[in-house]
Amino acid sequence: MNKFPTAPFFTQDQGNHTFWIHTSDGKRIWLAIWSKGEQGTIFLFTGRTEYCEKYLHVATKYQHHGYAFLTFNWRGQGISDRASHNRSLGHVSNFAEFQFDVETVLHAHTELHLPQPIYLLAHSIGGCIALRALHHRLTVQAIHFAAPMWGIAMPRTAQFFARIVTQLGLGKAHIPAPISNLEHHHQPSQTTSCRTSRLVCWRGVRGLAACRL
Repeated sequence: MNKFPTAPFFTQDQGNHTFWIHTSDGKRIWLAIWSKGEQGTIFLFTGRTEYCEKYLHVATKYQHHGYAFLTFNWRGQGISDRASHNRSLGHVSNFAEFQFDVETVLHAHTELHLPQPIYLLAHSIGGCIALRALHHRLTVQAIHFAAPMWGIAMPRTAQFFARIVTQLGLGKAHIPAPISNLEHHHQPSQTTSCRTSRLVCWRGVRGLAACRL
């Protein structure tokens, strides 16, 4: 378990190990694993602005069902590296950069001797990144998309406003968030919920809604 440098974990939990891993384009990514389990490894691709401690209860659940669990903070999220010195920005120059994170996490899974096969849970922006990874021949036993970001539905008024803002030279401006929201995002949560908007199909993995590939 000591091949990768140890990283901090901001929620008390005795079942996990946390590491720093480095992508091929030089970004430092925060990785957490729960290695107990022999039936395979659950990968969690989190959503935009999320942090891994939020899903501690999910990891614990799958540990009880006999699965190892692996998750990480995408570049620009949590305590992983940013493209900007401003840590409130989660900017990437190209969405394809997230595939470097996926490749590095898959390599870590092998190096840390976590069990096969891999089952993937992909939420929100994680669903978008996962779909692209599948096109790049990512091999998993099953995958479940929970409210995947496969498109952004913008009202026409919002589209019009976006065009005006861009024409005014503010297309790259940082949109501020309320301070209360920022404070909320930095507080680890014991529970999370989301409405699954696109359930692909079911497969016989205990406790896991999935689509067999």
